[in-house]
Amino acid sequence: MKSENDIERMAKEIRITRDAVSRERILAGAREKLQGLGDTHPDIWSYIMKRRSIQLTAAAAIILVAVAIISISRIDVATPAYALDQTIDAIKKVKTVHMTGEFYWRGEFECWLQFDGNPDVPTHMWMSNCGHLEGIYSPDGLFHFNRTTHYVFPISQDQRGRRWIIKFNSFFKDAMKAAGKMDAVSISHEEESIVVRIHTPKRDQQFLVDPETKLPISFSTIRDDDPMEMVSRQALTLRNIDWIRYNEDPPEGIFNVPADATIVRNDFDCWVTPDSGLVADGMTKPEACLEIARQTGKALIDLDIERLCKLDLFFLQYAPEHWELLKKRKESEPWANEYVITGDVYEEGEFWYVPSEIRINGDTCEVLTMMVKFYEMEGKTICVIVGAKETGVAD
Repeated sequence: MKSENDIERMAKEIRITRDAVSRERILAGAREKLQGLGDTHPDIWSYIMKRRSIQLTAAAAIILVAVAIISISRIDVATPAYALDQTIDAIKKVKTVHMTGEFYWRGEFECWLQFDGNPDVPTHMWMSNCGHLEGIYSPDGLFHFNRTTHYVFPISQDQRGRRWIIKFNSFFKDAMKAAGKMDAVSISHEEESIVVRIHTPKRDQQFLVDPETKLPISFSTIRDDDPMEMVSRQALTLRNIDWIRYNEDPPEGIFNVPADATIVRNDFDCWVTPDSGLVADGMTKPEACLEIARQTGKALIDLDIERLCKLDLFFLQYAPEHWELLKKRKESEPWANEYVITGDVYEEGEFWYVPSEIRINGDTCEVLTMMVKFYEMEGKTICVIVGAKETGVAD
């Protein structure tokens, strides 16, 4: 007769064998027509919570999509198009990616990525996130570039390895590590797309995947309880991707800085265009400084967004959520109703300074020493506010 120890050992071996078979069946389920697996969902709740559910990045989002695709491969057994090997082959063939979307902090963006054998890490990247300002990242260097003025500034932060960049090649491997069960994920095949919906306590998202290539083509945030929680100046966090296109030819020279570009001393110099600031022709520099300070103060009192962004580079950094918050505060709380210049204009180095105060009903609410810089562009002199002595320059 078998002893109790023998029975326990056999039971353990059976469990190990069963677990191994289960893993093999999961992997095979993406390739073969398996039935009777039930409604299986990915369990990545702990994976997301370790990284804060309110800060779901594009990389984590694509992991969700990948797990969802694997689940569909196991459930929708009548559709051979969900084969895992087809998806992997499609990923390997990705040479370029073109996409547009929206960040929480930086607003709308457009991006080109180029790959050379490793779909996880692009060799080249181009991104426009501030209208005329472009980021160029390549083996030749990292730059901010203004194609209008041909001003270029070498930078140190390389966006090619950031979390929001989709890791096209490894999300299946990452997904399998986190796979399991999760009721917060729903999957359906609607019209011409695979639709994956993710529910978290503070955020709902919807992902669309191409049923032929198994590649993600968009994702959107459809509920967000507190968008300001996602705002961070330290990291880019995606809110939406409008569309993703693959293997298009990028515009010629988009990953290169022109040979005639002018290297500037400050990053904010790349933000300036001939339409920025105030035309200072016919005025002395102190007069121009006083005038742009007065106009900026009035625009702040009126909350004239277009005017503020033209005169003061700092306001170009504001995302739509910031402006909405300021509009609500202006409607519901005491708002600045007086801008006062409190001292003489003076010059230090390349900047001019205008001492001033913002007041509410006669009480000072903020002291600002405006920093003004002058530029020669298209045969005219313009001045732009680039920050304040108390808060620093726009960056």
